[in-house]
Amino acid sequence: DLEEMARPLPPPPTKKALEDREKRALKMAMEHMKHINDSATPLGQATFDTLLKACNSVEWVDGTAIVVLGEVRVDEPYGPEDCVLIRPGKTERERNLAMDSLNRVKKIIAHKG
Repeated sequence: DLEEMARPLPPPPTKKALEDREKRALKMAMEHMKHINDSATPLGQATFDTLLKACNSVEWVDGTAIVVLGEVRVDEPYGPEDCVLIRPGKTERERNLAMDSLNRVKKIIAHKG
């Protein structure tokens, strides 16, 4: 489109803007590196990454086990049947929420690409 090509270019970014962008990129890279587990199999790492995208609160424990939301543990070989509730809750409401978390994690794992 000629009209679009005739528009003036935006001003170049400032040195501060570039430095801020670089800091954000480095921070994100460092954050991502915290989630990589050298002891995990490729399937384990892929499962962790999938759960992290869906649940946000995911951590490695005991080498290769994954804990999601502090409630659900996923052990190798990382199938839906390998998910167990580690904190069932004391009240009926807490138990229901925990079971919902367990079922959600199982569903995510069953459908991971």
